[in-house]
Amino acid sequence: MSEQAGAANRPDIPGILEAAQNLADRVRAAADRSGYQEKGILNSEILFMLACVAALKPARIVESGRARGQSTALLALLFPDREVISFELHKGTPDDEIATRRLSEFRNVRLMYGDSLNLLPPIVRAGDVLLVDGPKGSLGIELCLRVCAAVSPLMVFMHDSHHGQLERQFAETFWPHPVFSDDPRFVTAFEALDRPCWELIASSPDRQWQAPYTRDGLRQLSYGPTMACLPAPKRRDAKWMLRELRRLKKRYPRWRH
Repeated sequence: MSEQAGAANRPDIPGILEAAQNLADRVRAAADRSGYQEKGILNSEILFMLACVAALKPARIVESGRARGQSTALLALLFPDREVISFELHKGTPDDEIATRRLSEFRNVRLMYGDSLNLLPPIVRAGDVLLVDGPKGSLGIELCLRVCAAVSPLMVFMHDSHHGQLERQFAETFWPHPVFSDDPRFVTAFEALDRPCWELIASSPDRQWQAPYTRDGLRQLSYGPTMACLPAPKRRDAKWMLRELRRLKKRYPRWRH
């Protein structure tokens, strides 16, 4: 791998900020077209993801955890010439019905159902970008590692990686060179994109996040749910991390979920 290619596969905040400045208008236009749905990721988090792969050419986007299709719709709009493969555990739920209606216009979206922990790893290819937004906790980490142990995707993203989550703790302890969308420099530059999201979130009584830096009524270190960018490790390193995760599960009850 060349030095330039290696740098592209290992984003840092200065590079992400530079790329995001050039991409923010595209994300704003896509967000205006798709609208915002409850349980969706923030607009700035999609911008963060797009900026992290700006220097790369993903073959496909593979998503686990669709909910109402917010991230799926934005990815379909932002990668119109790439296939977006989206997994959801159950078919026919109220959320799935909303997502299916929203996503019916996109010819580059393929909806799939079932346990992504088992179904997804054989599908991901070396040139793909992986986004895990379910399952959560240690199962989400395990899914990322199972994929990386089988094949090295172009980049891995894991949502709900805010401070205090198992995802964040594991990434900061074991994963080489992670970066997070709650970095204060990124938040300061692009939080204005999220105003429509926070307005809807604040009106919903069932949301854990009520406002920036506020979750379950308590002040948080993280701006919001948070997207983690996890450069794909070598397959042998992914297998080692998978063994470490299983060791944690055996030893500590909170890591078993």
